[in-house]
Amino acid sequence: MLEETVKLEQLLQRSKRLEKAYRWKQELCGIDEKLLIIEEGKHRIQEWLYQTGAVCNPAIIMIGNPLDGIINYFRNRTTSGLTAGINNRIKLIKRQAHSFVNFNNFRERLLVCFSKLVIVITILTGELFS
Repeated sequence: MLEETVKLEQLLQRSKRLEKAYRWKQELCGIDEKLLIIEEGKHRIQEWLYQTGAVCNPAIIMIGNPLDGIINYFRNRTTSGLTAGINNRIKLIKRQAHSFVNFNNFRERLLVCFSKLVIVITILTGELFS
């Protein structure tokens, strides 16, 4: 880990613009690590967007558009990462599905793929999904 930090610092010393972008990224990541109420989180993100807007305008526009969705993270600190991962896996299986003879083969492939996830959800919630 120390070696990676040294390499990072050497890289950042070569480019002031890269160093500035890295520091801004660290600041943005630091916003969600603090216990914030929704309005405070929104204010801090908007402040960050304003500070960084002159240098990285396209990225700022991309972040600023779904700002309300980003701010909702501060409500209960959950993300849609698990759902996005499941959807990506289903899309991958669908791309491979051209060789499946019928729907039951596709269904079985999905069940095999997500069997561990179903077990974990069943344990956590006490409900069986079928």
